[in-house]
Amino acid sequence: MSAGTIRPTVAAVVLTMNDRPEEFPRAMASLLAQEGIELDVVVVGNGCVPEQVPAGVRTVGLPENVGIPEGRNIGADRVKGDYLFFFDNDAHLPDTDTLARLVAEFARDPRLAYAQPRLCDPETSVTLRRWVPRLRASDPARPGIVTVMAEGVVMVRRDAYDRAGGWPGHFFLFHEGVELAWRLWDLGCHGRAGRPSSEPCRLRTIDASGAVGGHEGCVAAPPWAPSTFCHHRGSLAGEPWITCHGCGSISFVAVAASVPPGVPGVPR
Repeated sequence: MSAGTIRPTVAAVVLTMNDRPEEFPRAMASLLAQEGIELDVVVVGNGCVPEQVPAGVRTVGLPENVGIPEGRNIGADRVKGDYLFFFDNDAHLPDTDTLARLVAEFARDPRLAYAQPRLCDPETSVTLRRWVPRLRASDPARPGIVTVMAEGVVMVRRDAYDRAGGWPGHFFLFHEGVELAWRLWDLGCHGRAGRPSSEPCRLRTIDASGAVGGHEGCVAAPPWAPSTFCHHRGSLAGEPWITCHGCGSISFVAVAASVPPGVPGVPR
C-alpha cells in the first residue's frame, strides 16, 4: 500500500473471562499482527478485569458476566471503525492479511453486511459441517452466501450493525448469530463465508464424565463424533447444563457452572 493511501478502519472486540491463559495471548498476537488496516482493539472482561492484555490495548472490566452478545455490544460501543470484527479469544488468524482480505469483500459487494473466513481445526485443517453456516456444505472450502453466521470470528459492516441494533443482548449465549444475521437480511443485506483464515481452538472440550465427544445416544453424531463433537458447560434457570453440538440437546447435570445462574427468558 503506497504512502498516503487511506487504510480501512477495523474495530475489533475480544471477550475474556481470564480462563484461557494459553489461547488468549496467541489470539491477541495474531490480531495485532494484522497489516493493511487501521486497527482499534478493545478487550472486554465479562465479569472480570482482563488479564494478559498486550500493552496499548484498551480494556473494559464488567462487574458481572452480562453474556456474550451483550459483552460484544459493550465492546462495539468502545471502538471506532467502519468495520467491526468480533473475535473469540480461543481463535487464531494464521495470516497477517486476513482482516484486509475480509474488508476487500465488502468493497466488492455493497450489499454485504457480514463476512467471515472458513473455520479450520488447528491441527488437521478440517472444517466441521457445523462450522459452515449454509446449506450445501459438502464442500466447506467453497466460498458463498450464508444466511446465518458463526459468531466467534466475523466481520460486520458498522453501519449495517448499527441499523440492525447490534447483537441481541438478552440472549446471553447461543444463537445470537442467527438472530443478528436474519435482522441484517431483513435490511436487504447478506453475508458471505470464504477461504480458511481462522483456526478455532475449541474442537475438543471435556464433558461432565471427563470424556470427549457427543452424548450417549446422540442421533446427529456421525461415527467420528468422539473426536469432533464437544460439549460446553454453563447454567440455565439456576441449574447446570451441558449442550451437545451433535444434536443441540441440553442435559441438566451435576457439574460446576461456568456462567451465572438465573439466565432470564430461558425455558426449562
